[in-house]
Amino acid sequence: MKRTSLCAILWPNGTTRQNRNHGLRQLVLHDLIEPNDEQGRTYRLGQRGAVLMQAHGIEARYRPKPKTRVEPGLLLASEFAVALSYPLMANAHIRGLVWRETPFAGHIARPDASAEMLFSRQALAPVGPNLLASQLTRLPAEDEYSIRLFVEIDRTTEFGDRIEERMRAWAEAVRTPLYGRLPERVFSLHLWVTTGTWARARTIQQHWSAYIGQGAPALFTTVYQLRGEVEGQPLDPLGQIWMDLGGNAVRGQSIPNVALGVNR
Repeated sequence: MKRTSLCAILWPNGTTRQNRNHGLRQLVLHDLIEPNDEQGRTYRLGQRGAVLMQAHGIEARYRPKPKTRVEPGLLLASEFAVALSYPLMANAHIRGLVWRETPFAGHIARPDASAEMLFSRQALAPVGPNLLASQLTRLPAEDEYSIRLFVEIDRTTEFGDRIEERMRAWAEAVRTPLYGRLPERVFSLHLWVTTGTWARARTIQQHWSAYIGQGAPALFTTVYQLRGEVEGQPLDPLGQIWMDLGGNAVRGQSIPNVALGVNR
């Protein structure tokens, strides 16, 4: 992940630049994380870090430095994960959050990342950092529901235009029992984020409507929009504008309502 995202996780209340630099150096020294470049702009989990996480029941594995062509997509997905998780720690309705990279087995369709959030209809004390879990160990109770978010990163710099190819794969996936047999009070929502313009986002929305339609609810937006239309700003999935299947603008706070199919 990017250095800024990593620092947001390690020091959620902020700290001095000197402390951040020292802390990152110590983590690298003890092989808990590894820099992807000489400037330390991005990091990945180190070999010892992966072992320690596994020892504490957290699914993790060590990976070598990603290939240049896939690294931008991985960084965007991890930045999205941090931007989604951070504000939810203070949300009185969120009971748990799991982030995954490969939720689908097989070769039909596989999103770039996914999240599962456990909501309580009652406002309770915020969970804080304990919100993050390696897995949700129980199904939603009577006053709870779970939302599975499938995140697709559309990078316009990828070779060729793979939109239709990905749509056909998802159209096939949503017709399978694996996708269709969700447990009670469990809902799903696809989030498409493109590095292109709103015109590109509308193209994706139109293809999704044509290939899949209302069979799988989805929202669409651009990276530029998620940064508040300011280059270099942090992503803000919950505070910025998305487009629904009908072409209507909705705020990120409406993500649970869209997944549940209720009025926004």
